[in-house]
Amino acid sequence: MTQPHQTDSELEVFSHFVRVSKMDIDSESIRKLHPPAPDIECQTIEGEGRAYELVEFLDQGFHHLLKSGLSTQDRMYQYLDSLPVEDLTRFKALFSNADITTFFQDGCSKNVVRAAIPKIFAELLKFEPGLEGDISADQFSDSKLIKGVRGITINRGGFNGPCFNPSVVGRVGDPCVNIIDDKLSKAESYKTDVPLELIAYISSNPMFPENVWKPRLLDFLSDQDSIAPFRKIWVLDLRTDKIALEWATDNKVMDVTADHDMVVPGH
Repeated sequence: MTQPHQTDSELEVFSHFVRVSKMDIDSESIRKLHPPAPDIECQTIEGEGRAYELVEFLDQGFHHLLKSGLSTQDRMYQYLDSLPVEDLTRFKALFSNADITTFFQDGCSKNVVRAAIPKIFAELLKFEPGLEGDISADQFSDSKLIKGVRGITINRGGFNGPCFNPSVVGRVGDPCVNIIDDKLSKAESYKTDVPLELIAYISSNPMFPENVWKPRLLDFLSDQDSIAPFRKIWVLDLRTDKIALEWATDNKVMDVTADHDMVVPGH
């Protein structure tokens, strides 16, 4: 079931798409639907019905890293609250205006991260008030901490601390082809009586440069006999406020005046 915040996000993305692409969509006609219907149905100013499926270009590896970082952050706050009263009072006094970034070792497991958290707090409790800057692994008094942590950085300022920012490192892949391929593979699952188009959007997540992902995606699309059930595929870049790519399977394309690449195979 689609959660309310997901609905709001998709409506916001679609509103952005309408503005950037300069499509003649009647804003009062926009409706958020639920599977098996596409995400959005609407009408043009002239009354033509249209449907849009939305998907974010998001590398699953990055998605898992983000979730892991948030989970680690929650664990650090939970561990802080579980400290004995004396240690809790001292820690809050030491870092009341501090933002604490912990740099975990590349590729370390969840278990290693969890095991490192008590050692991180024990280490920080040993420092004098006002500590600021970088703490490298060779400064740790507990040599076992090096297994999970590369270093710690403490920034002081107008923080209502202590604030925790775990840095979990990993590689980001190019998700574009896999995500479009997945959508094309679900051709039979979309139920609508009006023309259907796909909007793949790029948000704030890390991506390869456009000159890397776009040629790969164009090569993939060029190899497809059809992009059914979609009559058109759009790539919306929310970061640069533009349509990065428009792809149709024939020359029956709408007159779109936005500054973007429109590709028509065979033309």
